[in-house]
Amino acid sequence: MRSFFVVLMVVFSVCVSAQDRHSSRRAVPSESHRRAGVSDNRIKPRVQQPLYVATPEQVTLMIEQLNKLSFAQDKVDFAYFCVKLLPIPAEGIRKLAETMSFDSAKLDFLKEAFKYCPDTLNYIVVERAFSFSSSAEELRRHIEKEYHFIYAY
Repeated sequence: MRSFFVVLMVVFSVCVSAQDRHSSRRAVPSESHRRAGVSDNRIKPRVQQPLYVATPEQVTLMIEQLNKLSFAQDKVDFAYFCVKLLPIPAEGIRKLAETMSFDSAKLDFLKEAFKYCPDTLNYIVVERAFSFSSSAEELRRHIEKEYHFIYAY
């Protein structure tokens, strides 16, 4: 019985010392790094893909709310709020933009919505929301300039 407790204590001490070793590896910059201005890439959180994306039914509800608004800027603000609140796929963003009357309002919204789109590779579908091709070209130029993202046609 005594040997059982000895083995148990040895196992417990090994586990505690291993836990102490792992807890000392915190992702915090050392004081010398802070003073020297050296950044440590391990400290920065990684951007992860959203686990939850808006369903088509949720996009439809957002469109219904947008249709109740009368002013263009109110629609832009509400649509932008929806995109920030919940990741919406590119097709859903296009549908939100189509509720707006003016290409200038659509352009303002689509420029900002690109940041929050979970599938930026499909973002080209939003160009169908524009009435004029010049607005679509301006959106492409903005995305290429701001985000260094080039569409492959």
